Amino acid sequence: MNRRLQQLSDTDQLTNISNRRSLDRYLKHTFQRAIVDGKSIALLLIDVDHFKPVNDTHGHQAGDDCLKEIAGRIQAHSRWPADMVARYGGEEFCVVLPDTDEQTAVMVAERVREGVEAKPIATRVGPLELTISLGVHAAVPAPEDTSEGFLERADQALYRSKQEGRNRVTLYSEHVLENG
Repeated sequence: MNRRLQQLSDTDQLTNISNRRSLDRYLKHTFQRAIVDGKSIALLLIDVDHFKPVNDTHGHQAGDDCLKEIAGRIQAHSRWPADMVARYGGEEFCVVLPDTDEQTAVMVAERVREGVEAKPIATRVGPLELTISLGVHAAVPAPEDTSEGFLERADQALYRSKQEGRNRVTLYSEHVLENG
């Protein structure tokens, strides 16, 4: 009974993936583990492109259909059971990839992006073509790093993806972000 209650409190009721509370707990644990083990951790922050017009034009129920389908596609294109896919908020999602370097993280992000773009999203008002933008940050965390700092870097990369036209993956790089 307690396990079922915990599962319910950790699940986003709309998308049936992990919610923000569960993500925060998992990320803190996985981040600390990466520091202790000296292994890389990667974060993908994902935002559905041009989502507001979906709700405004087709209604929130159609928007909910989109979020459910996109969450499923993100989940289907992650790699291992240890990879956590969570709803970050609104139309944003986060994927935590333990023991993952930059190259692999970008590969997974691109696979997720392509998986969403590949075919229209089925909704109660008919199929809608949607894309996602992704920000990626991967590194071996130093003891002074924080999971919040990693999220902030992934968010900066996501912002860059949106600035550069959406439907793309951007890897966090201090050099790129300083010069753009």
